[in-house]
Amino acid sequence: MNQRRRLIRQFLPFYLLLGGLVFTLTLLAIHATRMRSAEAPMSSLLRPDLHAFLWATLSGLLAATVGIGVIHHISRSLERTREGARRFAEGDLTFRLDVPASAELGSLAATLNRMAAQLHERIAIINQQRTQQEAMLGSMVEGVIALDRHGVLLQINKSAAGWLGLAPEAIIGRSLHELIRNHELNRMVDETLSTHKPAEAEIRFHDLEDRSMQVYATPLLDQTQGGGGALLVLHDLTRIRRLERMRRDFVANVSHELKTPLTSIKGFVETLLDGALEQPEEATRFCTIIAKQVDRLQAIIEDLLSLSRIEQEAEQGQVILKPANLRDVLHTGLMSCAHQAAEKGITVDIHCDPAFTARINVPLFEQVVVNLIDNAIKYSDPGRTVTIQVTPIGPHWEIRFQDQGCGIEAAHLARIFERFYRVDKARSRKVGGTGLGLAIVKHIVSAHQGRIRVESQPGSGSCFTVILPRHVEDAVVMNRFTETL
Repeated sequence: MNQRRRLIRQFLPFYLLLGGLVFTLTLLAIHATRMRSAEAPMSSLLRPDLHAFLWATLSGLLAATVGIGVIHHISRSLERTREGARRFAEGDLTFRLDVPASAELGSLAATLNRMAAQLHERIAIINQQRTQQEAMLGSMVEGVIALDRHGVLLQINKSAAGWLGLAPEAIIGRSLHELIRNHELNRMVDETLSTHKPAEAEIRFHDLEDRSMQVYATPLLDQTQGGGGALLVLHDLTRIRRLERMRRDFVANVSHELKTPLTSIKGFVETLLDGALEQPEEATRFCTIIAKQVDRLQAIIEDLLSLSRIEQEAEQGQVILKPANLRDVLHTGLMSCAHQAAEKGITVDIHCDPAFTARINVPLFEQVVVNLIDNAIKYSDPGRTVTIQVTPIGPHWEIRFQDQGCGIEAAHLARIFERFYRVDKARSRKVGGTGLGLAIVKHIVSAHQGRIRVESQPGSGSCFTVILPRHVEDAVVMNRFTETL
């Protein structure tokens, strides 16, 4: 309505002038007619003529009416065009303008329609490309971070955000220096942004679960403005470095475990050769010590061979599982440890329904039971109680081995299943352990498609829980070990 009023005010003087012109032309036409007439004198031209005046007035009104109609038509067309432009600006690019008959307004409306159609098509392509890009970045195992020339975060994928403990929706537009407090990473990014040269480094993030990452920084070049930012690609090396550390520890530990009895044996043999053989009592004592050290060497080698055999059989799918009564297996394992329990006055209670059965490899699982009961007896004070509880939890069996021993500090819990790892090395050797028992337990449980966890507090004892599936599809288990040493 306001647009229409503005048009009327704009064109009103023109149509008033047009009406006046029509009125003047009418009077001149009357004057010319009377000039041609010889009957009337010259002074009669100035007399008012009612018919001529009415004709001129009607002509002016007609002209004004036509003008107002034209203005109204133009105003409506412009109003529709303005409304269409507003909808386009608000993002409604599927709307289309009606094309007026007027050449100028029709060309304008057609042009706006073409513009909206092209914008709609281009935005659809951009959205599709963005969706594909987000899908690719989201599915990448590597972490990806895009920065502008000032080190401000432009984009980050889920892998990088997860590793660095960041929320993607809350960090876009913030500086990397503000988000990640790592001097080495920030220095590498600053160097790439300033020199426009790629950089590579392995960086440890001590405040992020001690993660190790291989970081590649590549400059993003903007041809119009020089340096355009940097792209960071992160590879998580934490698990690889952890396995490498475990291998190094294994080599060092096995060397130490073998070297200790060998050194003892060598020393006593040299003592015997130096003349101790002539002293029967000393020779007997030395030979007894040598025999114990040989037994220790034999136990370590047998455990290593047993562990290697379990891994090989599991990888080749040779671990055969058959239905077996859990209570019978637990009692058989207990009988193997009955002598040690009796010597320390330790009571072992088994709480298992006689009807509970599971698909297991009986000889292997008996080895699990024996190792866990033996450890509970070794590390418990005399007169204590060891409790074994079997409970069905959903689709799993939970077999809990609870002791009342010295317990384990939290710092050791994550590593006690590693080979030759000892919480208390002096006490472990004193009670006769090889350092491989829990590693064997873990691999046997893994071969049964199960898992084992431990809960412990110093002075309150430990609880080892073996979790087995209640229903195993195949009798032969194909197991893939996640940590092969």
